[in-house]
Amino acid sequence: VEDLGEQICYITLPLDFDKVHAVDGNELATDTAVGLPLSKVLLGLEFGEGYYYSVYQKSISKGAYDYWNQIKQTINREGGLIDSPVGNINTNFKNIEDETDNVFGYFMPYAQDVIRLYVPPTQFETTDNSCVNLVGTNCFEPCCNCLNFTGSQQMTPTFWEE
Repeated sequence: VEDLGEQICYITLPLDFDKVHAVDGNELATDTAVGLPLSKVLLGLEFGEGYYYSVYQKSISKGAYDYWNQIKQTINREGGLIDSPVGNINTNFKNIEDETDNVFGYFMPYAQDVIRLYVPPTQFETTDNSCVNLVGTNCFEPCCNCLNFTGSQQMTPTFWEE
């Protein structure tokens, strides 16, 4: 949230993920995947105004899991001797004009759940860096006009609670 007097913006940004997280629920000792690192978020300006971290969990079929697990193995290769061999990735798509053509992607229905964690501005000592304290000094986007920032809106998201 960026608060500039009467201007309040809610900015939604996707995180840049460098890893695919596919977990086979049948291999878990319990029915939850506690301790699975999803991403790292650097402490910054946005924490001085209030922050929501949203995790979207999707339940997928075994075929879809196998596809995403193969993608994960391909992305996470380091070039070592014990890496999985490079090869075709199984898919449920095919080129009907040339079945030898490698097609990427996987059509999958899924059930989705979302978990949101609210981080109040008081949790971290970042309020000195909030937009409220920077306007009029070295004003920078999104503090000068938060609506110029990609992913910003003035309508409060339905999940937003403080």
